[in-house]
Amino acid sequence: MMELATSVEPVQERFVGRIPVRNLWLLMLYAAQSELAGRGLGGAESPDAHLPDLLAELLTHEVNLRMRRDLSVGYRSRQDDLRRLRGRVDQLETERRQLLSRGLVACTFSELTRDTIRNRYVKAALLVLARTARSELALDCRAAAAMMERSGVVGPRPGRALIAADKTARHDAQDATMIALAKLALLWEIPSEEMSDRPIYLPSREEHWVRRLFERAVFGFYQHALKVPVDAPKLDWQIRAASAGARALMPEMRTDIRLRFPDRQLIIDTKFTEITTGTPTVGDRYGKETFKSGYIYQLLAYLRAMAALGGTERVDGMLLHPSVGAEVNEWVRFDSHSVRFATVDLTGTAGSIRERLLQVVGPPSTLS
Repeated sequence: MMELATSVEPVQERFVGRIPVRNLWLLMLYAAQSELAGRGLGGAESPDAHLPDLLAELLTHEVNLRMRRDLSVGYRSRQDDLRRLRGRVDQLETERRQLLSRGLVACTFSELTRDTIRNRYVKAALLVLARTARSELALDCRAAAAMMERSGVVGPRPGRALIAADKTARHDAQDATMIALAKLALLWEIPSEEMSDRPIYLPSREEHWVRRLFERAVFGFYQHALKVPVDAPKLDWQIRAASAGARALMPEMRTDIRLRFPDRQLIIDTKFTEITTGTPTVGDRYGKETFKSGYIYQLLAYLRAMAALGGTERVDGMLLHPSVGAEVNEWVRFDSHSVRFATVDLTGTAGSIRERLLQVVGPPSTLS
């Protein structure tokens, strides 16, 4: 269960689990690459970048663009006592309160408003970033939030269920980038790097959240950094025959990440666990530690299913795990498939994380 933190450590000591908070920001920005439609990370690739500043700069820019073109509007239902008919007349309420004697009727009608769930969500994100960004950008965030309020965005911050149900249609796709940025600040409950009296969620205590974040971050990074197609295809089991109900009960086989290089395909399976299991022996490089057999079987199933689709490219695989301090970069060959076992140190700088992610998918000269 997700826990609440009632106090916040000093900035220089902020960790979630063993991962520095600044690197959680980095992972979330990488994870948002596909949603940000190729805007790029900008300063996030600098090891010294203050990532909340980058997010604040991007979001205020998008909000200012939308304000110049006018914010999106929506309809809301409203009830009021009016002197002329509008919408639907509530006859029971009109009679009960004897409104006709005063020349009024109770009406229920729809009206256009800028105080939509989407705009309130973005305003709330600006106010959150105003507490984490450096002073000049914090002022920009507050100014943008104030402009939205003057335009009629005055309602409270919507909950997760409301914003999840709010769908961006084709005619308001211009809001997509603004909403994607706001989601980084609110939907994922990004932890603050500044002192705050507001309790925050510690997402690393929620195993599924962090595991999914790591997977999406690696996917978004390669989509942004590599000039090759990146996807996550669904694969079919190579079944020759089966009983009547067996096919419907087979689990879905979907890869985490596939990179399609000109001469090979690389299937990457991300895991947010230790890359080995067992106990190391003193004086031995790995001792009694071993790679986890279940993960290897799973990846090999992906590789064989992908190879069965045909094609001239070689199909290789990689198990990618996070590490703290120690790095692993080993490989083995199974018949026509090569498998790499690699880790990335999430306690490093933004630059070292980027360099490592590029290194482990480089040309496999040692695997030829």
